[in-house]
Amino acid sequence: MYWCAGGLLEVLDCVTDLGWETCGWDTSIAEYNCSDVPASSPDPSLPYLCPGEDCSDPCDGKQCGWSCGVSCGSCATGQTCDPQGICQ
Repeated sequence: MYWCAGGLLEVLDCVTDLGWETCGWDTSIAEYNCSDVPASSPDPSLPYLCPGEDCSDPCDGKQCGWSCGVSCGSCATGQTCDPQGICQ
């Protein structure tokens, strides 16, 4: 999970660092968060941006995942989406 705090990019791997199953938009707290259940889809009205980032082409070069509140697709069965939005 990536987020901005005080103008700096912070990184946390929900699975490796905390032992949670996944991360994503948590509607109960209106934030991105780690979770032990599959995360709901991010709210498209709340794009996930750091200051200065541009969402003019949010899925450019991505095969999967979410970018700027937009779904960039999903991977085939047996594949996972890496943090860069590429199916592995």
